[in-house]
Amino acid sequence: MTNKELQKKRILMYFIEAAQNIMENEGIENITLRKVADMAGYNSLTLYKYFKNLDHLISFASIKYFKDYNLNISRCIENVNDEYKKYIIMWKLFCKHSFDNAQAFYQVFFNLSSDELSYITKQYYDMFPEDLGIHDSDISLMITGESIKERNKILLNNLVDTGYIPAKDLDIINDIIISFYQNLLFLKKNTGKNSDDDELTMKMISSIEYIIKHAK
Repeated sequence: MTNKELQKKRILMYFIEAAQNIMENEGIENITLRKVADMAGYNSLTLYKYFKNLDHLISFASIKYFKDYNLNISRCIENVNDEYKKYIIMWKLFCKHSFDNAQAFYQVFFNLSSDELSYITKQYYDMFPEDLGIHDSDISLMITGESIKERNKILLNNLVDTGYIPAKDLDIINDIIISFYQNLLFLKKNTGKNSDDDELTMKMISSIEYIIKHAK
């Protein structure tokens, strides 16, 4: 890596860490480009050299909230051989972490910059590899997939291969599962502590189990 590339990486990290600091202490809704630039020790014009807009920056900063999920996912399924059981366990873990950090997860998967998810995650984990964890190929592909639908489809393909769902229904099953999840995450994001995470998780898992059961 050249000195210029190292400098760029360092400045990116300063901005991302400043945005994360504001998220932690003031909330995602209080992040502004000026606050981030001031905290990072640069002006707003410099920030625009690295991020398209505020939404783009917040998406980078939000990846931090995936760390605990990333570090635990392989451990949770390491002794599970059945693909359907693995899938349910991974969704339960995903619900636990995403409902607990609903604003950050919604930002990454469903806001304006979500069409750049693959690029954002690659850049982020290049800077913060300790947040990614070590996984087999399927889990690594899933964690860095280009969209939440693509990530879920990678896992659903294993259910097709093991006969749990028919290949012809893969896309519609994927669409239904992700649409239902988006609605629950949106509810949690907007109601905060007024929504019960365990209840939302139960709704999500029950829906997945129903869909897969009736797809056979």
